[in-house]
Amino acid sequence: MNRQRWLLAVLIFSLGVNAALITMMLRPPRPATPSADHPPRYAFESPFPTNPEQRQKIETILKKFRLDTLAIKEEIFVQRVEILEQLGSPEPDPAKVKEYLEAMNRFEAQLNGRFIDALSEITDLLDSGQRMELLSRMSRNWYFLTRFPDKGGQHE
Repeated sequence: MNRQRWLLAVLIFSLGVNAALITMMLRPPRPATPSADHPPRYAFESPFPTNPEQRQKIETILKKFRLDTLAIKEEIFVQRVEILEQLGSPEPDPAKVKEYLEAMNRFEAQLNGRFIDALSEITDLLDSGQRMELLSRMSRNWYFLTRFPDKGGQHE
């Protein structure tokens, strides 16, 4: 009886694994190279018209920014984990929490500085109308305003 339950559990587990593998094999793979249907993850989706040369340069800047900031983002994550572990311990040390928080803030400042540098490079590629549109849309997101001009917050 016990052996039958064990065999039934193994059979059910095997069926689940096989179903998952078959589903994975039947799903069409994502192409390794970007195409019109599958743009690269760092592709710049412009909310305003850009020419192909601008788009290519912007995508290059964004790709470099994302690659250059991976280590900083990882350090921010590490500091957050350290803070949570310290706060979750039976006797948290407020001095250590503050130390981790200050380290996290330094990494976030580095990340923000790199963001502003990349943004500056991008705005140098744009004409004045494109630049104003980009900065207007970004400021609306920074201040948590809606995208719709007639539906903004009280600060508009």
